[in-house]
Amino acid sequence: MARPRHEGRERPPLRAEHAGLQLARTLTFTPPVEVLFERIGTEENAGRITNVISDSEHGLLLTFTFAVNLPGAAPGTAEERQKGEAMRESYVGAVKAMLARVRALVKEGKL
Repeated sequence: MARPRHEGRERPPLRAEHAGLQLARTLTFTPPVEVLFERIGTEENAGRITNVISDSEHGLLLTFTFAVNLPGAAPGTAEERQKGEAMRESYVGAVKAMLARVRALVKEGKL
């Protein structure tokens, strides 16, 4: 898991391109349990992604919460469902990468 330099407050915006869209987001790290990615710049691309690490009787848990708009798709339409599925597939890949990194950190005793 990336450790932002500005723990407990926002970093300068991160910029990326996804599916032809230019996205900007802030990243806020609340040690040692939460990372919040918040999309900024336009209402159309607004959204939040939260990663929370917690412990339970079953062991370490990593919870991902996604609340994002789907640009260009009206709510409740087939287009929204199609875009949502494509975005879900993209995020599943990102979640798998995050889980692999967290597992490695746990194995190394760093988390």
